[in-house]
Amino acid sequence: GVFGSGNQIIQNGAADILGNALAAGANVAFTLTSSFDTNFYWVTNWDDIAYISNDKDRIHRWDGSALVPFHIDLTSPGGTGDNVDRCKLMFIRKNRIILAGTVEDGTSCPRRIRFSNPNAPGTWDAADYVDAETDDEIVGGGFVGDEIILFYKRSTWRVAYTGDSDAPFTQVK
Repeated sequence: GVFGSGNQIIQNGAADILGNALAAGANVAFTLTSSFDTNFYWVTNWDDIAYISNDKDRIHRWDGSALVPFHIDLTSPGGTGDNVDRCKLMFIRKNRIILAGTVEDGTSCPRRIRFSNPNAPGTWDAADYVDAETDDEIVGGGFVGDEIILFYKRSTWRVAYTGDSDAPFTQVK
């Protein structure tokens, strides 16, 4: 269906979803495709903005009128750089966006959670992340009550809120 003026999502069968994202005045392909029905995209909503990831393309955001890349600049908080290439999962907790299983500047961080500043989804600090102490990698996750549970290949971890403003989250096995 049509998202807005010129922005579309098209489903070509059960396994392929294609779309165009408007970025810097030009259409940029945002392709959520797979040859398998097991590759999906992740959408989370905060303050009437949908954040979309498929662990293949850059993270995008949909505000009801445009599908655009979501910039996560770790060198200039609130800037328009793109240090986080993609992520497996996204959550909203304690007024922050939490990304899990990130790829940052081309480097895979398969056991990392990274979180935005509180009440500021466009502001990210380079030091705001936690890597689980394991060689395992995140493969799934979800909420149980108000707790985020991350499933690794061989273990299960909880994203625990610490209440510390400098280190608000940790991962507990």
